Amino acid sequence: MRSIIESFYNGELYPGERIAKIYKEEFWKECRKAGEVERTLCDGLGEKERKLFEEYKLLVQKSGYLEIRDNFAYGFSLGMMMAAEAYKTVDQV
Repeated sequence: MRSIIESFYNGELYPGERIAKIYKEEFWKECRKAGEVERTLCDGLGEKERKLFEEYKLLVQKSGYLEIRDNFAYGFSLGMMMAAEAYKTVDQV
């Protein structure tokens, strides 16, 4: 098994794609409910409203992606800062 650093270097590390594998059943249950509500909502919309709703969904997806990306970057940076601090602390002991 390759190290994380080797996988990262070789372009084999895709945290955004792999994260779905760790979602709990609760997450998928809520996704199914949301899909049902969406279908019910769309059934009651006219063509113009349906197009507007689809545009809204895309904007929500894009903003969600940007939020997740930024949270990942912040979490990664925070983890590195914690590791650096821990290393300094061990060095001082």
